[in-house]
Amino acid sequence: MPAAEFSLPCNWLQVKDNSMDPVHTAFLHALSSGYQFTEAFGVVPELDWLTTDAGMVYIATRRVSDLVWVRVCDFMPPNVHQFTREIEAATAPKAASRPVIIRWAVPNDDTHTTNFELAQVDPAWGLTAAQVARPGFGQSEDRPYEARQRFPADYDAQASQRPIAVHAVEHLASTDRGVVMLRRIVRDGIRAVQAGLDPWGTHWPEGKVIPTHTQDLVLRLPPAADPTDDRRRLREAGRRAVTG
Repeated sequence: MPAAEFSLPCNWLQVKDNSMDPVHTAFLHALSSGYQFTEAFGVVPELDWLTTDAGMVYIATRRVSDLVWVRVCDFMPPNVHQFTREIEAATAPKAASRPVIIRWAVPNDDTHTTNFELAQVDPAWGLTAAQVARPGFGQSEDRPYEARQRFPADYDAQASQRPIAVHAVEHLASTDRGVVMLRRIVRDGIRAVQAGLDPWGTHWPEGKVIPTHTQDLVLRLPPAADPTDDRRRLREAGRRAVTG
């Protein structure tokens, strides 16, 4: 399991907000300045979020012709994010893949955060040691400023919100429902600590396995004739990937 760490000049909650904002993968990583991963990421997904035993997940379900790609990522409170590799092209049906990246966002102080990352790397991918050890594209300010302006990525989206984002000036939309859920989980955890209680995610029943749900799953599901009905079918397919 190769490890990496990288720092950001922003509050740690801004980093975690990003983890439950799946629509950013379409607009930030594909539509605004070119494809940073695969063209399938340019399809704006049908969005859903669910609470789980481990915390919460986002479910981003995309239609690619007669295929449906379900991408699920976990948030485990207060500061852990688990996801897959950003390589899915959704060109053929595929069984659910396993998680690859687990990342901790650890506050250094009120305005600086360090991400610690573990990557489960398959030798079949043929990556060099240097490729494994460095953080993924756009996770740090290692690129020139002009390049980051023309081809922004996660670091630029997170660090450009001020060192501490002012929630009062935000204009949240339906696509931000997962961000609101994540913030509520964190807020409730803070209040639990203030009351002398244990926040969610700090104690598990002895001997119980707590499942997580991170995966990429590609199904063959021809589109419905009615677009509204097709969106409903996408949401149902996404939920089934989590709930069974």
